[in-house]
Amino acid sequence: MAKNLRKKAYRNPTKTTVVLGDFNQRIPRRGQNKWAYATLRQAFVEYNITTAGWLGAAKGLAIDHIAHTNDLLRMGDIGIWRGKSEFGRHLSDHFGVWCDFDDALLS
Repeated sequence: MAKNLRKKAYRNPTKTTVVLGDFNQRIPRRGQNKWAYATLRQAFVEYNITTAGWLGAAKGLAIDHIAHTNDLLRMGDIGIWRGKSEFGRHLSDHFGVWCDFDDALLS
């Protein structure tokens, strides 16, 4: 798997890039598989993982993350989204994350 990660386009970004989704790993590592955690960190060595560490809104560590290239500045809040359907059912077994970026670089 690690060998295949080196070939991915996001590994050496030449443009402003954001990768987000269910990484299925807490950052920093808390009890999960050491190899999976190390592989994830290696895959995103060129990125800031904005959602790493304690998220006050979640009162814990996330497994969904937002990673971005260094040229994009995070401004403002990081939050969570506990999605529910119109009937009040949870849409996921964990919360989603969001953050605000400075859009001056995107103009």
